[in-house]
Amino acid sequence: MYRVKFEISIQQVAKKDYPNHTKKMVLNFVTEYSVDSSWKNLTDGGTVVIPKNLYYRDALNNKIALGSTNVNAGGFNGEPLFMKGDKITVKSGYYGDNLETVFDGFITKVGSKIPIEFTVEDNMWLLKQKPMDAKTFTSSDTLEDILNYLVAGTGLTVKALTKTNLGPFTIGNETAAKVLSRLQSDYGLEAYFRGNELKCGVYIYDAETAVKHVFDFNKNIIDDDLEYMRKDDVKLSCIAHNTITVDGQGTTTDGQPKTKKKRIAVLVELVGDSYKATDITDGHTPANEEGERRTFFFPGASTVEQLGALAFEQLKKYYYSGFKGTFTSFGIPFVKFGDNVKLIDRKLPERNGLYKVKSIKYSGGIGGIRQQIELDFRINE
Repeated sequence: MYRVKFEISIQQVAKKDYPNHTKKMVLNFVTEYSVDSSWKNLTDGGTVVIPKNLYYRDALNNKIALGSTNVNAGGFNGEPLFMKGDKITVKSGYYGDNLETVFDGFITKVGSKIPIEFTVEDNMWLLKQKPMDAKTFTSSDTLEDILNYLVAGTGLTVKALTKTNLGPFTIGNETAAKVLSRLQSDYGLEAYFRGNELKCGVYIYDAETAVKHVFDFNKNIIDDDLEYMRKDDVKLSCIAHNTITVDGQGTTTDGQPKTKKKRIAVLVELVGDSYKATDITDGHTPANEEGERRTFFFPGASTVEQLGALAFEQLKKYYYSGFKGTFTSFGIPFVKFGDNVKLIDRKLPERNGLYKVKSIKYSGGIGGIRQQIELDFRINE
């Protein structure tokens, strides 16, 4: 039988009113934690709950009780032990195995009740605190140039998963995280952190970091909310769009032809192994009355015909016979979004398949360790 093991590390971060708030604490117990991790949420975050009647190890490996009279965990009279902005790392696993990092980020709220509950967020929290000076990027600036500007001075690094130029792009009177949210909503550029590296792009799965795991319905899958669907029952469509530069009217003050931005869009519907494309650049989009509809941004497309062809290739990933939904496993093997999972059904082996992981909900505590894994699409092996 596996015995669970936890390690909660909290590094105090000095504040203006508390310059000596710099202790490091390591706890080997947690009441419970819950963390949502996905590229679709911009921020990974959740909650961590610890009891007050607990010891922690300080930097000198001394045992200190959280509930002792000289420790102020809540912060209602004097310097608090835990504060908003303190760094926190959650590791979990089983005795005999290496601990895996479930979460690495910051405490964003300290609860006022017992047991002590922290609200936590990853490095995106830093960018939510970072106001940006006004700046306009030109058509020669790349996505990576914009990302580097957003994280400047934070010690964070960037990786553009899509090589593209956005044309004139203005930043001002907003935080760095707000800019990333705008890139997501207006351009379909998803952003997320892997440790201290900010990754951003249209196709968000980084092939360099994908790991393959095997899950067996008769061994290490505890529960599932999966539905096996055949291709004939799948109805898919998408809206594909881009913003292009077209000729304007007249010339600029320096004699150059004026240009303007124009949004082009197309509705693509799968029809068997082919597709039907409808130009919706005029803004009229037929209602989605059946099936699943997605939205894709293709920065390299200059015509609706190109948009249709690119969207068809993207939609084909989701047109398969196989599982859709989520399943729950124990803490091993440890899975991250973007990894690949092989599902094995020994009773119905024709349903075996390899899938890309879209999101994970990690949870753990006195009841054990769980991972709720959401599938994105099936991968051809």
